[in-house]
Amino acid sequence: MASITGLRVILAGAATGVGARTAKLLASRGAKVVVADVNIDAAMEVNAEINSCGGSATVIEFDLADEASIKNLIEKGSEWLGGLDSLLNIGADLSPTNLGNDRAVGEMDAEVWHRTFLVNTTGYALTTKYALPHLKSGGGGTIINISSMGGHYMGTPEPQRVAYAASKAAVHALTRHTATTYGGDNIRSNTVALGPIATPTLLKNIEASPKMQEALKKVPLQRLGKPEEVAALLAFMISSDAAYITGDIWSINGGTHVMTY
Repeated sequence: MASITGLRVILAGAATGVGARTAKLLASRGAKVVVADVNIDAAMEVNAEINSCGGSATVIEFDLADEASIKNLIEKGSEWLGGLDSLLNIGADLSPTNLGNDRAVGEMDAEVWHRTFLVNTTGYALTTKYALPHLKSGGGGTIINISSMGGHYMGTPEPQRVAYAASKAAVHALTRHTATTYGGDNIRSNTVALGPIATPTLLKNIEASPKMQEALKKVPLQRLGKPEEVAALLAFMISSDAAYITGDIWSINGGTHVMTY
């Protein structure tokens, strides 16, 4: 794979799970990373581990639900990096109070809907907005939005979470808009849609759901995905090997898109 040494990367949502593993992998391959999250204690642990292993990282506290916080992240992060080559939008509100109350549309809670879109979609749009000038001034770069199979596939035995699914479908549209509008500035934008990846949140959900346990037995690869497998894909996507890939949705799901329940 092409080297990513020296690439300057902001990871918006990197305290745990896929974000944390990606920050560590990118840094281990020579990228300079900003570890950003609302969970500042966990983000500081990731940052400390990277630096203790000889990587180059800093940590910035931010909230995807707050525009001023997002602007501060991009401005301060780009300043520390000395520019910006890649923005990875990874964070989402997966809290029990929000995701746990996300239901089918006939039972929809408007507050849950608004909160979900504020974080999962508006937050990504705002990080993109503030990152674009920095990417342009550097001659281009990449924006990768993390999404979910739920954004374009509803085949699940679990009750549908309409706000989460709709917010992720909107992220796909944001990705395509960014790719078509700013491709002339050498800015690539892609989505990586996750299937069942062994993050702390998913593992808790599986433990509490016999239906999900049964459904996952049908995953063609017969296992959960690993956060480091997602991280490896993201490392490829920001590298020059992916220079002609933009406006696309890449799924990493172990074959769940071909499952029948």
